[in-house]
Amino acid sequence: MDEDYNGGVPSLVATTYSWTKAANIFYLDQPVGTGFSYARTPLAEKPSDTRQAEQVSDFVRKWLVDHLEFLSNPFYVTGDSYAGLVVPGIVQQISKGNEQGSKPRVNLQGYALGNPATDARFDGNYHTQYAHGMGLISDELYESLKRSCGENYISPGNSECINLLQDYDKCVSRLFDEFILIPNCEISLRTFPPQRRYLRGAVDGNLSVPGLDCYERRRSLIYYWANDESVHRALHVTNGSIGTWVRCRRDIPYEAAYRTT
Repeated sequence: MDEDYNGGVPSLVATTYSWTKAANIFYLDQPVGTGFSYARTPLAEKPSDTRQAEQVSDFVRKWLVDHLEFLSNPFYVTGDSYAGLVVPGIVQQISKGNEQGSKPRVNLQGYALGNPATDARFDGNYHTQYAHGMGLISDELYESLKRSCGENYISPGNSECINLLQDYDKCVSRLFDEFILIPNCEISLRTFPPQRRYLRGAVDGNLSVPGLDCYERRRSLIYYWANDESVHRALHVTNGSIGTWVRCRRDIPYEAAYRTT
């Protein structure tokens, strides 16, 4: 993206590094209220992990009824972030339907997760194990952390644990959490027109915009792309159905039902 970028619609660029030569993909905004999705009537019950699994399973079968030409295609469920908790439940629900003879049968082959959450606490207690396994911290620091913190790194209970966690932060703070092969980056403040103030981090029109070499830049630019009227028309988004598109809707009443032990 050009350094003089001023808040217009970002351009999409084709890549030659595709993993597949051909693939049929549909994207589903779930639960209702996220992304471009909306409800015509009030929801009968509060959205939840289990409700998502049921709704997505029903949707997939209904979609295949209307698109029988895809019925024999290998089917995979994918998702990232919080979907790491929900996608396995969706796969289980689809699989259970297949076993019970639900029609049409989904040619379910598996699922894939990107940067997933795997427990209700967003894996906070597993960052240290991961950092050790990836060689980001020493064996000595890892063993000291386990001994002093009792493998509870979210709510340290003593000063030694707190001090060791500070040492841990020094080792990993300059790495991007979600892609440790690249460094963290500085977020610079740029001023854009008032109508562009929906970007997260906006303060009096000053928007947090990562630099060109920053991985976070793509997350910032998607707000401009997804909220542009021409994009809405191309995606057949119903006019007036949503307000501002946001990447993560955290204000929806939601029951987190899935837990790990």
